[in-house]
Amino acid sequence: MPQKRKYTSKQGEWTAAYKKEHYSRIVMDVPTEEKERIKAAAEKAGESLQGFLVRSAEERIIRLRAK
Repeated sequence: MPQKRKYTSKQGEWTAAYKKEHYSRIVMDVPTEEKERIKAAAEKAGESLQGFLVRSAEERIIRLRAK
């Protein structure tokens, strides 16, 4: 079995710097029940919670542009 490569602190620094430059965080506060409902839908779709939310937002944007 191949050995896992060690994740160095330098790699962590590079990753953090890249994310800081290329990504923005969006924080959402939702009731716990709503989060569980969204999470279940994401799992049913075979997606992560974050991926499901991003895809849902993208689909909504496309629909709004079509109007």
